[in-house]
Parts: sequence; structure tokens; C-alpha cells
Amino acid sequence: MALKPDLVMGIAEGDLKSFVDKLASLKIPVYIANPQNVPEVMTSIQKIGEVTLSSPSAAKIVGEMKGRIQEVQDRVRGKPQVRVLHILNFDPLISAGKGTFVDDLIRLSGGRNLAEKAQGRYPRFSMEEVLAQDPEVILLASMTQDPMTEQRQWWGRWKTLSAVKQNRIYVLDSDLIHRPSPRIAAGLEQVARAIHPEAFK
Repeated sequence: MALKPDLVMGIAEGDLKSFVDKLASLKIPVYIANPQNVPEVMTSIQKIGEVTLSSPSAAKIVGEMKGRIQEVQDRVRGKPQVRVLHILNFDPLISAGKGTFVDDLIRLSGGRNLAEKAQGRYPRFSMEEVLAQDPEVILLASMTQDPMTEQRQWWGRWKTLSAVKQNRIYVLDSDLIHRPSPRIAAGLEQVARAIHPEAFK
């Protein structure tokens, strides 16, 4: 209240109802975004442009994103689908399933998310399940530019995995692949380079 905001914005994660109701009772306008995939991120940016009276700037951002996304899709078109496993958490093993940004990025990059048919958005995996599905690429994510050396070495013990045999375990920037922002276009490029590096030579 002390800041006297004209508008409060947020992302629909967690239980925001009581917070939003409180702001509404105080006559403070609220905009909550809830994008579930890459196209919805771009729609969300356009809507944010509308509510902040910045539609031209939002349209420019979305136009640039569409161009970068289209370029990635052009590069991977016709490439074979690669089996990809993204690991969000190490112990226990938790992946990103249907309805997550990562699932969308893997698909747009010409890969097949091994967690796409698992139950829940963030399913747990046993090591037996991972070995049975045999990922060709394993994607890790770090928020601190951590090379995650220990985790990569841990995967090295599973020498029958295609991703280990081909040395295809990659650490990506979490801010680029987990956040509903314009940077998700850069995240798509990172994922695509990991899945189809031959398309970017």
C-alpha cells in the first residue's frame, strides 16, 4: 500500500487467491499471467503490453521471439526425433512432463520427451525406468552457472545409457528454460543445440 501501485502483476504459481482477494478489496488492479507453453508465453507478453499501455513494445518483443523460434524449427525440421530426459531434481529423480515449458521446448527442438506420458507435470523416475527408456540426451539445469560436475559424473556410472556412451549430458541455464519470459526463445535455442547440434554447424 505504501508503494501506491497502479497495477500488481504475478505468475499463477502457488495459492494466490487470498493475496489477490486482498488487493481487490483495496481497489488495487491485479493481473495474473498463467502461460503453460511457449505460444502462451507470447500471448501473455502481448496481454502484459495491453495492461501496461505498451502494446507496440510487446508486439516487437513477440515478433523477435517468433523469428527466433521459427529459425530453430526450420533448422530441426526433418531431423530424427531424439529421446530426451530432463532432470529437475537429482535425489529423487524428478523430470518435467506434459504441460511444462521444458516439454514444449523439447518437442519444438525435434526431440521426444521421455516424461511426456508419465503421470503429473513433474513425475518421479526410478533408475530402472530411465535405463529401460534409454535417453539419448540428458538435460540438467542450473540457476548459478554451476557446471554440475558431480551430477554428470554420477550419470557416468550408467555406461549402457546412450546419453552416457555418446557423452551427451548437458547443463542448461534454468532461467532460460523454466521461466515464462522472452528469454524462453533463447532457451529453445539451447535445447535445440543440445538435441540436434548438427543443425547449428
